[in-house]
Amino acid sequence: MFARHLILALVAALSFAFAGPADAIGKKKGKGRSKKPLKQEPVELKKITALGSGYIKVGSDRIFYDTDTIIVVNGEEAHSGKLKKGMKVIYSIRTVDDGERMAGRISARSDGKN
Repeated sequence: MFARHLILALVAALSFAFAGPADAIGKKKGKGRSKKPLKQEPVELKKITALGSGYIKVGSDRIFYDTDTIIVVNGEEAHSGKLKKGMKVIYSIRTVDDGERMAGRISARSDGKN
């Protein structure tokens, strides 16, 4: 009988430890939070003003990329050779192990593409 109570107590303790008290008693997390959609500001696409070895220049900013950077041109995954001066781009930045900032993703399109 003691072993049964011990096992039940252990299961209850683990459920609180891993799921948290709200999940352990059947309540949903986030109950009562607003479900309004996030407001997003329109993003202005900027043009590539120059290309270099391992970077693109957008305005006065140099955006470095490496082999882990995802490059998308006109909606299709591509390699850096498909990037051209004058293309409109949007990009995300990631920090690599040594603290250097690199592009995580570069999405580019020609002026005629949506």
